[in-house]
Amino acid sequence: MSGSISGKIANGDWDAVRKSLRSKQSKETFKSHNFDADGYNPFQKVCSHPDAPHDVISKMVRIDKDNLFQTTNGSKKRVSPLILACETGSAETVKMLLKLSTNHNHDIVNYVVMGGEGNWDQPKLSSLEVVWLRLINPTYENHVGEKNNIDIAAQNLEHLDAVKSTADLKGKLMDTWDKSVALLWAASTGSMDMPIMGGGWHAIHAITNINRDCLHKRWCPSIVLWFALKLYPEQVKWADKDGNLPLHLAARNDRFHYALEIPGADTFSDISRKILSMTVEREIDMLSNVYLDGVRTQNKEGKLPLHVLAEFGGITSNPNLFDTLVSAAPMSIRARDPVTGLYPFMLKAVGRGPYSPYDTAGVFLLLQKDPGIVVHGTENWEMESPINQENNKMKVKEAVVAQQLKAEENFLEQKKVEWHQTEQVVDDVRDDVSLLKLLKASMASDIKQYLSRIMKMESRIKKEEKEKGPQGKQNPAITKKQ
Repeated sequence: MSGSISGKIANGDWDAVRKSLRSKQSKETFKSHNFDADGYNPFQKVCSHPDAPHDVISKMVRIDKDNLFQTTNGSKKRVSPLILACETGSAETVKMLLKLSTNHNHDIVNYVVMGGEGNWDQPKLSSLEVVWLRLINPTYENHVGEKNNIDIAAQNLEHLDAVKSTADLKGKLMDTWDKSVALLWAASTGSMDMPIMGGGWHAIHAITNINRDCLHKRWCPSIVLWFALKLYPEQVKWADKDGNLPLHLAARNDRFHYALEIPGADTFSDISRKILSMTVEREIDMLSNVYLDGVRTQNKEGKLPLHVLAEFGGITSNPNLFDTLVSAAPMSIRARDPVTGLYPFMLKAVGRGPYSPYDTAGVFLLLQKDPGIVVHGTENWEMESPINQENNKMKVKEAVVAQQLKAEENFLEQKKVEWHQTEQVVDDVRDDVSLLKLLKASMASDIKQYLSRIMKMESRIKKEEKEKGPQGKQNPAITKKQ
């Protein structure tokens, strides 16, 4: 690769890069096979830049569409442009790469999930793992020892723990979450028509369900669920179109069959994954602690999370989930699946999941929780199960409360009518008082006029009497004067 092009990209001289892209002589420089001494081609350099413009990315893909998928050619690691954008690029670059991959009919799910970080002979880190490792341990790839990496991550995680809502997302943290939402959306839907949160797509549901069909079972680290629950705790109570809570999805999802504790290996990927799960509680505990009633909630088929786990999941391989579901709702052991009429231990014995045909120990664990269920297994399956009995009791209580609320509403409505009537009477009285005040003022004015007339008449009479003198004779002074 031309050193001048590499320098222009590194310095963010995008006008100069655009000029080179327009030059026919320089176009060969931007082909996917042109690597520099470090094993990077120009497109990979651009995707690594935090301010890479969209038009430059698009132009390079038009020159050579293989730029989208070409991995680096270094001896230490081989990664895709998407992974490079997740590491040091911007969220907008990540979205741009995802959109371009769909435009070229690429399998976006595997493009998001795979692409890996690390040598070909080691387990690769997924795109989301790289995003969050870069946030909590910016120097993770230097690999100077497990303890040093974990100490750095622990300090940064303290800042994450202070986040309480989306209002706290700023700077690098906002960029990390934007990248995460784009990757989750792409892997869960296979498209890049980005969602509006709450508009039918929920981050918690995507996280708990997304790994089911992915080849890379660990691609979404536990820290993402932990952080999403801090931002959207209400989503744990929301059901999807099939009535499934995140707990139902977790029970069916293979991602919960893998323990969070990473073995004591010293490979790059193992240490990285230990960092991502070091301070995070068990994923199923996160969900149940936020919404414990979820373990007793049925989906549209009437299935509890335990039914889903027994039918599709692995009980012995996922004891944390099993213990949580049974401990929080012991009666669910005797709750028949409304579709098949089978108890959970029966569902486990004939289950359809990848673990069920080989999980005979799971049948034993279910029976061990309630051995008497074997007797009930021969009874009429349509009889009411304990969980349904409890739900019916709750419905009765809800009906009583609803009646009480209705009575209160009627009482308040009646009082409201009486209050309006009282207000009308008060208004009428106010009008009468106003009228009386007007009458009083009018009468006072009339009385004042009458008194004035009387005083004038008295004054005139006195004057006339004074002029006539005693016995009605005329005053001599007046006569003489005349």
